[in-house]
Amino acid sequence: MMAGTSLRAEHLFHGTFADEYHFLKLICPQSLVMSEKVAQSVSAYRSEQREPRALTAFEIGTGTGITTQFILDALGEGSLTSVDNAPAMMIQAEAHLQEPLTSGRLRLQRDDALHALIALPTESMDLVLSAYTVHNFLEGYRREVIKEIHRVLKPGGWFVNGDRYGVDDPA
Repeated sequence: MMAGTSLRAEHLFHGTFADEYHFLKLICPQSLVMSEKVAQSVSAYRSEQREPRALTAFEIGTGTGITTQFILDALGEGSLTSVDNAPAMMIQAEAHLQEPLTSGRLRLQRDDALHALIALPTESMDLVLSAYTVHNFLEGYRREVIKEIHRVLKPGGWFVNGDRYGVDDPA
């Protein structure tokens, strides 16, 4: 549990499931389309800025790093912090993302989303991004994550969530 809250993050991606998660792009090719769409939103945000500048972005759910790479490509000279609580996923992402890690454009953080967001300063991020992650959060946890996202976004910042939800999902 996190200090100051009774909410906990679930650890869903471990073992064989995490080890073979890279097969998702083969069994569900549309997952790559969603990753590309998240990155297109980054490009759209960049084009709306009056003066070009390096943006700060935060990704929830690094996974294997596929969406992370799309985001980095669209981000230009900006920096990205990407968080995931699954060690097996982070190992895959580290292997996939060596160049941006070495250059300092990317920081990977093994943590749960809420804890990582709470640690960020208010109005510190231009973008908070996620693909296929937020639907995994339990309802109360998800609501707190969304509150923290709004807190950490700079005025005019964007939250981009490429995901799926059930029609009866109250979040």
